[in-house]
Amino acid sequence: MGRLLGSLADTGSVILIFILAKYLFGKNWGLLAATLLGLSVIHVQLAHFYRPEPFLVLFLLASFWQIFALANNLRYRNTLLLGGFIGLAFATKITVLPILLPVFVLYSYHYINSKSTQTGLTRNKNQGLKDIICHGGILFGVTVSIFVLWNPYAVLSFGEFLDWLSREGEIVRTAGLVPYTTQYLGTSPF
Repeated sequence: MGRLLGSLADTGSVILIFILAKYLFGKNWGLLAATLLGLSVIHVQLAHFYRPEPFLVLFLLASFWQIFALANNLRYRNTLLLGGFIGLAFATKITVLPILLPVFVLYSYHYINSKSTQTGLTRNKNQGLKDIICHGGILFGVTVSIFVLWNPYAVLSFGEFLDWLSREGEIVRTAGLVPYTTQYLGTSPF
């Protein structure tokens, strides 16, 4: 069952990378990107052994898809979807925290753009800020809700969750702490 789910997630990633590359660069580049991802050995291997990375890639690509959709038009539907995909990504691996940077840039862009396009008669002076706060609240609420729904023990056993995060961080920083990191002894940490 794990291999099937991993394969489906990996296939979804290939489809999403095609959609994103086609949107940004054209159909030929979309096909090239999808082909390269589909032939990527690491993706096939990780999907084969039911690792979290194929799911993480799928949710992050879906998040970027919604970020691009929101860049053109600030709609609540896309904010809901973005919050859902980011929540699923956080539930998969907490290390996706940097995804919040492009989200912050996106909403900052819309706020700055709304200030520069306002006229005194058509919009309230603070309407752009209210819209961004509303979208941010929806995004935060959906993200947290999805995270808690898919990872309830992170909240129910918060202390244990923090202990595991700390332990995983120590494993990353200390080569040889666990058997599968002995391959990094004596290498440059970058």
